Amino acid sequence: MKLKFWVDDYYKILKEECIPIGHTINPNIAMVTSFGCHKDHDEAVRRMQEGFQFFSYGLGHHYIFGINKPGRTNIWEEFQKNKIKTEGRSTIHAQAPSNTETPGIGTPEELTAHLKKFEKTGVDK
Repeated sequence: MKLKFWVDDYYKILKEECIPIGHTINPNIAMVTSFGCHKDHDEAVRRMQEGFQFFSYGLGHHYIFGINKPGRTNIWEEFQKNKIKTEGRSTIHAQAPSNTETPGIGTPEELTAHLKKFEKTGVDK
């Protein structure tokens, strides 16, 4: 997991170079990971896939490629149109079979293994 490098570097910089502007800082790292669980891996992927794709699309819309008109832009509608254009090139493991890794989506055992990777890097607060 590449995350370990970034976490270690972050805490090293805090320790060696950080000059707090106040009395204390909260050095914890905040992040988002997908999380969808079902006893059947394929069912978990089926249920969660579109929601996670839309979440990624929404982030991209707001921060990379979208032109947003508050109260007018229908991001869901745009997502549906663009999803049809990119069928087969999903960013969130479309139609992932049981033997495919889908981080954050899967059986309780798969999710436990996934979350333990975060714990090992110190991103588990």
